[in-house]
Parts: sequence; C-alpha cells; structure tokens
Amino acid sequence: MPWLANKGEAAVELSVPEPDTVCVSITEPIGEERRREPARLPKGFVDVLRLEFQDYDGLRKHPADAVLFTVKQAAQIQRFARKHRGRNILVHCAAGISRSGAIVEALLEAFPEYEDRGWPRHPNGHVKSIMKRALGLTPLGHIEVVSE
Repeated sequence: MPWLANKGEAAVELSVPEPDTVCVSITEPIGEERRREPARLPKGFVDVLRLEFQDYDGLRKHPADAVLFTVKQAAQIQRFARKHRGRNILVHCAAGISRSGAIVEALLEAFPEYEDRGWPRHPNGHVKSIMKRALGLTPLGHIEVVSE
C-alpha cells in the first residue's frame, strides 16, 4: 500500500528514501535571511518537486511582502501527485507540521488508497483550502472556515 507522509526538513535530510518514493520539498523563499539554499535532500527519490513559500495563513494577519502559497503551486502539487499516484509521497517543510501537514491532509482526502504515515500536524488553513480546491474536493467559490 503506498503511503503519504509529512516530515520535518532535518529528518528528511538525514534519512535514506524508501524505494519508489517521491518528494515535495517546501522551503522558505531562497534569499530570505534564514534560507540561503534549497533543502539538501538525500539521493534516491524518484522525483522531487521543490516549492518556496512562507508559513503564513492567508486569512490571518501577515506582512505585506509575505510569500503565500498560491493556486499555481497547488496545481503543481496536484499534477505531481497524479503523475506519481501509487508511489509513496513524502512532503516536507521546516518542522513538517503546518505547510506539509496541510498538503498531506488534502492528498489523503483525494487519494483514499494511501496510508497515512505522517507526523502529528497542525495544518495551515490557507494551504489546505487551496489544495482541496486544486484537487477538486471543494467547489470554486466555497470559503472554508478554519478554526483555531
């Protein structure tokens, strides 16, 4: 049975990928004070999709120059997941809880054949809402209410 998992960046960098595993790698935008390079992923992933966005919830207060998760990025993940359907999918971000957790929760809903092997998560509501729309799980125009 294929699996989906969310993990933190350090855990991914130090691991050896299981066979037939793809990775969605989420980092802060390169050039930010804390981010000088993409995540150093181990060799062995069948394919890697690298994305850059910050962990801000679009519905809550954030800096005007925040780099939020976009519909275009959600579509990239949706195409990547469909292309690799049946393979293990690992999604990582800094802590492996919010951004990656939101993506994994949406993918698990869209692909019920996957086993959940993720860490505990506190999904970013903005990311999850956009992912669910990209996966056809939420009708266009529907606004999902996210509780604290």
